Amino acid sequence: MKFYEVVDNIISKLAGLLWGTPLVILLLGGGIFFSIYCRLMPFMYFKHAVDILSGKYDSKDDPGQITHFEALSSALASTVGMGNIAGVAVAISVGGPGTLFWMWVSSVIGMATKFFTCTLSIMYRRKDPSGEVHGGPMYVITEALPKKFHGLAYLFCISGIIGVLPLFQANQLTQILRESVINPLFPEIQNGYSPDYGGGILIENSSPTIDRNVIHNNTAGNCGGSGGGIAVLGSSYPYIFGNEIFDNTVQGDCDCICYFGGGIYVDSLAWPILGGSTTIGNVFHDNYADIGKELYKNFSADSYVWDQIYAHHNYFEECPPDSIDVYPLSAWDLEHCHSIDLVKNDPIIQLGSFHLSPNFPNPFNPITTIPISISYPGFINLTIHDLKGTLVDQWNTFLEVGNHAFVWDAQKLPSGIYFIKVESKQSYDTQKAILLK
Repeated sequence: MKFYEVVDNIISKLAGLLWGTPLVILLLGGGIFFSIYCRLMPFMYFKHAVDILSGKYDSKDDPGQITHFEALSSALASTVGMGNIAGVAVAISVGGPGTLFWMWVSSVIGMATKFFTCTLSIMYRRKDPSGEVHGGPMYVITEALPKKFHGLAYLFCISGIIGVLPLFQANQLTQILRESVINPLFPEIQNGYSPDYGGGILIENSSPTIDRNVIHNNTAGNCGGSGGGIAVLGSSYPYIFGNEIFDNTVQGDCDCICYFGGGIYVDSLAWPILGGSTTIGNVFHDNYADIGKELYKNFSADSYVWDQIYAHHNYFEECPPDSIDVYPLSAWDLEHCHSIDLVKNDPIIQLGSFHLSPNFPNPFNPITTIPISISYPGFINLTIHDLKGTLVDQWNTFLEVGNHAFVWDAQKLPSGIYFIKVESKQSYDTQKAILLK
């Protein structure tokens, strides 16, 4: 088992242990007990509580440094946080609308538990030498419980320190591990072999979408094979974009037979779409075949007029490519193609090596700029997720060497914390953005 899988299992098991059935029974059972014991005091004196918060009983001579309303705000700030907001969203998405009912039940029953904990904190608070008032679970433990339980006070202090740190919640950490490590953006299709067609991918009488793959070191051909990287046969109309296709070969042992389409081979009935814009072009380099090293389109003997295959915004070592690389040129609509500069003695382009800088401004409302510097040309995928992991915006594009800036307009999104993630073939990086409206 790989390291990230071990971490994922540990986090999942720990979360299951902490939030399993025993704890749920304890919380609900404790809430019901305290509700009965205090004779529903939180409900019977609800109007009195509102009067207190409104300042009706405020006095400058009261002990402490803050008002009743400020005390409530502080308590809520330490209770409701990132985990609660994300947890509610995840619970509803997983459990459905019925989850809301049990949230209401737990909140109503939990009022009595909160009432008792706050009452104990008031009863056992203390003043320091300067006259300032301090309270909390640690003081309740040291003042009300026997000495053998005082170790729990240290545990609460340590937990409080951890709680105020900007750490990810367990579900967020797990989600990031799964997205960034377990499910990489650019899967590799490599070392494949076919004696006939399609060393890496064979598409026959179907129309799939082949997007954002690294297709390399595949081989087709024994005697008369075609399409080292991809072969598109029959009535097929696939959409092929955002791939790096390199070092694929069509070869064989029959000298009297030619081999076609090192990168992609398309037969006479198929009409794929390659690329389409600057953000979804394919990268071709170092493929090999006798005819059409990168691209080859087959012609039927009884056809005289052909529509060109749509192949815009793709990348080649030379642009436009010549008939050695793309055959025949008349069969391919290579408008807006781009050239790539290979590093000498390095046949593989290091796609998307980058540095992600903090977005600015941050916090923002509603527009912020995401700076990215690129050290090698290539495809990068920039995604923005909310706290529950939902994708809210995305860019997938080919970037040249230099500094780039993406402007994100979050006008239609609610306030909250969002995660900016940039991925390339080699690496990934994340930043946190705060939207305040």
